[in-house]
Amino acid sequence: MAFELSIGFGAIILAMIIHLGATILIVRVVRPFEYLLKPSPYLFIAIALILTNSILFVTHLVGVGMWSSIYMLLGLADNFSNAFYSAFITNTTLGLGDVRPDAATRLLAPLTATSGILMIGWSTALFIYVIQTYLPHIARRD
Repeated sequence: MAFELSIGFGAIILAMIIHLGATILIVRVVRPFEYLLKPSPYLFIAIALILTNSILFVTHLVGVGMWSSIYMLLGLADNFSNAFYSAFITNTTLGLGDVRPDAATRLLAPLTATSGILMIGWSTALFIYVIQTYLPHIARRD
């Protein structure tokens, strides 16, 4: 149990670091567009949200890939495709039940789901941040 918890905790911390990198990237990528598209705020907010979504989507794929690698290293899947599928299903908390983890590693599923819940919440907060930061500029113009 301690082994699973330590692996899971380390993976959750790594997922947070990956999301922190994405957060910094979003701020650095979206901000420059603010000045370029000031005359066209509707276009700006559309681009800002598309960029945010794209970066976060890739970030979630990287996080799922990290969990997939853990599944592979622990022998929980026979190939990376199956490991990725299992990690994605669990990370999004769908949990279809078609994967039965070994008793020695059964805590990894709820830890993967916990990571997914936290990172999806983080992503949602970033979307809200982008909307709350730039939508008032549009409202003031109308």
